[in-house]
Amino acid sequence: MNDSPRSLYHTENSGLLRDVEFIKIPLLLVFLPALSRQVFVA
Repeated sequence: MNDSPRSLYHTENSGLLRDVEFIKIPLLLVFLPALSRQVFVA
């Protein structure tokens, strides 16, 4: 395993992106119906 700062940053970065993707899915499930409801009401 290579511990250069660049590879360490890359691993942390991809972990962060995976967390963001994981959080974004339930958020989309919550917000899409709310947004479509507002569109239909407007």
